Amino acid sequence: MVQLFVTDVDGTLIPDGVSQISPRYYEVIKELKKKGVLFGVASGRQYRSIQRLFEPVRDDILYIAENGAFVIYQGEELLHEPMSKEDSQEIVKDTRKMPGCQCLYDTRYMSYYEKGGEEVYHLMKDKYRYDCELVDDLLKIPEPCLKYSVYRATDIEEVTAKEFNPKWSRTHQVACGGTRFMDLVKKDVSKGHALKKIQDILGITKEETLAFGDNINDLEMLAQAKYSFAIGNAREEVKAAASFVAEDNQSEGVLKVLEELLENTEKNIKNNEIFEKYRKL
Repeated sequence: MVQLFVTDVDGTLIPDGVSQISPRYYEVIKELKKKGVLFGVASGRQYRSIQRLFEPVRDDILYIAENGAFVIYQGEELLHEPMSKEDSQEIVKDTRKMPGCQCLYDTRYMSYYEKGGEEVYHLMKDKYRYDCELVDDLLKIPEPCLKYSVYRATDIEEVTAKEFNPKWSRTHQVACGGTRFMDLVKKDVSKGHALKKIQDILGITKEETLAFGDNINDLEMLAQAKYSFAIGNAREEVKAAASFVAEDNQSEGVLKVLEELLENTEKNIKNNEIFEKYRKL
């Protein structure tokens, strides 16, 4: 029996940057809770942004925020893994050197942006509903960064691949977080690392875990779940790593799997039988 569901948000649950989810998710989460099953969100998003997305059930879910660098459950901080202050500042300096790139500097409860980077500031504030602050100089932020993102409207992978990624991937976890973001966290931090910590704390096994993802920063999380799902619009690397493939986010693939599981569990149909149609050919 699955005891823990964990899903990415942008690109998986919903198209990237959408600020609302189907109200049917709230009913599914409530039903799961009645059955003693925990629903978790593992996202590159800020904690406050995830809360707003799940407002009607905000107190009923597990939050793995900032690509695994910050975890909260039932109001308690279970994991907080910031970079060093020195690395945080050097990453900012390196971002400034790349044409067309803007800085996104996340701490536990606030996301900071530099003047001159208003495009990403307004995107995160208005579309993702972050708690945001625009500052003159990110190097003066006293708190070290939890997750840092380089933003570029186009060609983020190509631009960061020249010098930035090779340099920082030696000491940090660097992963594409969508078509416009390159995300950095501490080397040993990932959604999968955070999920393992949660499983250990709550006494839930890998065999009792189901996870959904679509992008490179979801790979470690999928590896930590027996029932690993890519969705139809996922990158090919993610589909290759997952055991199952659901429909795409436009078709609400995650929601359909959850609703089907709830329906068939009441009929005592085994998980393997329920998921068989999603198994990769």
